[in-house]
Amino acid sequence: MLDQPFAYCKRTTRSAWRKLLRAAACVLLTASLAFGALMAASPSARAWVQEVLTQWLETHTWFIFTANPNAGTETGEWKTGYLPEGFRLESERPMSVMTKVTYINDEGTKIFLTYGPAVSGGLVGFDNERKDYAELSINGNKAYLFRANVQDDRNNLLWVDKDNNITFKLMSDIDTSELIRIAEGIREIES
Repeated sequence: MLDQPFAYCKRTTRSAWRKLLRAAACVLLTASLAFGALMAASPSARAWVQEVLTQWLETHTWFIFTANPNAGTETGEWKTGYLPEGFRLESERPMSVMTKVTYINDEGTKIFLTYGPAVSGGLVGFDNERKDYAELSINGNKAYLFRANVQDDRNNLLWVDKDNNITFKLMSDIDTSELIRIAEGIREIES
């Protein structure tokens, strides 16, 4: 008090809004530190945090997977329980990490299914200039639908099966209601 006799007077006569701002900053700092400690200490809390980050650019949208980097790379074999009438399996290509499946009908229309582990750092991109965007649920998992709004463009549907840590992508120019029905019928084949 002898060093700065008016400091105490200044502190006690601060305006109400400055006191409120200081209190809010203290609460925010405390909450941030508590959240960081919880994320560092609890695997279940980390799993609760969003597993897919979305980056919207002018012409494209990127989905970046942030799942556990130690998650396995085994996906098993998955098949759809529903295909629109006239479609049949054209090819199935297991690759190093993902599998690409193509279905075709007599008119040459194709449905592309790609699936693989949703490992940290995985990246999927879609054109957003000629597509309308919607979020929906596929078997309890958040899904991202890009519906083509121009002719000769494909609809895209992307979702992550949280229980199995697998990402699925369907792409075709068939109606989006059919894509959703296909997605809801996809099941793992038991070995």
